[in-house]
Amino acid sequence: MRLITHNMLQCNARGVEQGFPLAIEAEEVEEVESDFNPDFVQRMIPKLDWPAFAGAAATLNAGDVPTDPPTDEQMENEEFLRVVHHALLE
Repeated sequence: MRLITHNMLQCNARGVEQGFPLAIEAEEVEEVESDFNPDFVQRMIPKLDWPAFAGAAATLNAGDVPTDPPTDEQMENEEFLRVVHHALLE
């Protein structure tokens, strides 16, 4: 499952008070390369729950995603966008 999908999921079961973010317990991690699209990544970042995304990326060792939400400067930095792309979509 890609982290972009994980970031949108929540548990709606009765009696669950904290249904988001879902915990990840990966037995196997597979990376599938996808084309880098900086515009898409820039549009998706504001829609993410950043702490949940950064935590999930750290759990899966999916790159050096910072724990703090990105600054405007980072949003224009291609290297930063590639790191986010890798964690989010690969």
